[in-house]
This record gives sequence, C-alpha cells and structure tokens, in this order.
Amino acid sequence: MLYITVLSTEAEFKLDTVLVSSIQYKGVTYKPGMLVIVGINLNGCIFGKIINILINNSRTPYLVYTLYLTFWFDNHFHAYEIKKYDKKELNISGCNIKDLSDFTPTVSRVLNNGKLNATLIYAL
Repeated sequence: MLYITVLSTEAEFKLDTVLVSSIQYKGVTYKPGMLVIVGINLNGCIFGKIINILINNSRTPYLVYTLYLTFWFDNHFHAYEIKKYDKKELNISGCNIKDLSDFTPTVSRVLNNGKLNATLIYAL
C-alpha cells in the first residue's frame, strides 16, 4: 500500500490516502489513462485523462487528471476532437468522482489524419 499526502482546494488528503490502480464505482470501472467528462461548456464536453485515483477515509474516490482542449464535435464520427495542452502548460486538476458531469468514462482514439478524438460511450 502506498501512502501519500496531497493538498487540494477541493479536498484535503492526509496519511490515510491510498493510491489505487483502478476503482469500481457504481458499477463503472475507472483506470488511469481513461478519459472522463469533468465539465460541460459551450464547446461541449471538457475531458480529463485520469492520472491517479486516490481514496481516503471518506471512501469517495478522488480523480487526478490532465485537462484536454475540446475543439468541436464531429457528427460523422460522433466524437469530440480533443488535443493535449502545450507541454509548457501543466493543466493538472482533480475532483471527487461523484462530481463528474458524466459517469461514463471513455478513451481517446487517434484517427488516420492524426487528430485525437473522444467518443462518448452511449454514442457508439
């Protein structure tokens, strides 16, 4: 078991915090590398790629993720075109799993044209 200390504006984790490799929450499995919808704005969904999953005494999983830029929704592929932020920008954030805008995780796909897309699970 790995114990770490993380301070955040949204949650405070102390020595009882555990870093886990995956979690099943309300019947859905979450793992690092998956995309989750962390918000919704005028461009559509705001995606975050899970880096770490933390659990403490509250037993509510906390996701640490890197944010992706959302450009537009492609009706042909039923997917959002997304892009990683510039390497100079950190853009790491986190939230409790219960605060996600949508509970269905997804993964990114690279198309033949080199663009990165994220398809919503229920659009498949």
